Amino acid sequence: MKKNLVYVFLSIALSFIAVGVHADESSHGASRTRANNVTWKAECGSCHVAFPAEFLGPKSWTVIMTQLKTHYGVDASLSPDQEKEITQFLMSNAKGKRAQEATKNPIRITETAWFIRKHDEVPAAKWKHPLIKTASNCSACHTDTDSGGYREHLVKMPR
Repeated sequence: MKKNLVYVFLSIALSFIAVGVHADESSHGASRTRANNVTWKAECGSCHVAFPAEFLGPKSWTVIMTQLKTHYGVDASLSPDQEKEITQFLMSNAKGKRAQEATKNPIRITETAWFIRKHDEVPAAKWKHPLIKTASNCSACHTDTDSGGYREHLVKMPR
């Protein structure tokens, strides 16, 4: 009888653990979907990862979107309709004002405090790896960028 109770208890405990693991994955990316826009994904994603809007604040996105003609050394101009649509998408999904860095409005995600904090264990030499080349090449290590995820347990650093 005692053996059966132990098995029942273990079964219940394992069920709770399994549910907890599933809930954790759901709330941290497995089924989480980021805000999406077809034009943003197509236009921004044609040259680099279409960085999620919540990675920067509204002031930063405003600067980026008003400088598309010289976008990091490239002419990334859009039609007025595309520019308006993408700007509205970015503004409505950008980080909140409290999350915006107080002293500056970075126009590079790699300059934000949270990026630096999340990548502080990556040695400087690793960014120079031929398959990575730059810290802004998220998909070199994050295997789930196409689905909008950046889950740490799915990171595969090139060797």
